[in-house]
Amino acid sequence: MKQLKELFSDTLIYGVSSVFTRFISYLLVPFYTGVFNTDEYGIVSLIYVLIAFLNVVFTYGMESTYFKYAKDRGKAKDIFKTLQLCLLGSTIVLVAIVWFLNPILNPIIGLAEPFPLFTLMLGILAFDTMAAVPFAELRLGRRPVLFAFLKMLNVLINIGLNLYLILELQYGIEAVLISNILASIVTAVLVWFVTFDMMKGS
Repeated sequence: MKQLKELFSDTLIYGVSSVFTRFISYLLVPFYTGVFNTDEYGIVSLIYVLIAFLNVVFTYGMESTYFKYAKDRGKAKDIFKTLQLCLLGSTIVLVAIVWFLNPILNPIIGLAEPFPLFTLMLGILAFDTMAAVPFAELRLGRRPVLFAFLKMLNVLINIGLNLYLILELQYGIEAVLISNILASIVTAVLVWFVTFDMMKGS
């Protein structure tokens, strides 16, 4: 019964945080359509479609791998360290490859030049990728409150910076990616900090 209650509590926290973050994020859509013209919003949408696709490539199932093999908590630290180092190496390689492909990708997205939007996109991918396994560890380690807090913090930072950069500083569509990468950096650093002990290995 105790395990059932804990499972229900964890599921509830994950569910509520997921609904909250998605709902708050969706509130940005009418905001973007109100401040950007159709072409600008189209560029933002295409960039996020590309991010969603490349995120699968960058992480290549490492979260699922961690969930599968790190259930043996005696081996979890070694698995965590190995996967993080693998992701670090592959992320560096993939960022370099995608960067060199920017002459092909830019016309598709509609960018006149790779900097700063293309660079910001790669930064978002890199930090989100390196936070994937640490977030998986929070779930596997039964730390739902911390997991939910960091996820919601990411969204709130993102939204707050969007509003500030666009409304106060009059930034253009670059504000969307600047806000995202800063939120990703803060979240990644925090989740690395709380899971740093796992990097030491066993």
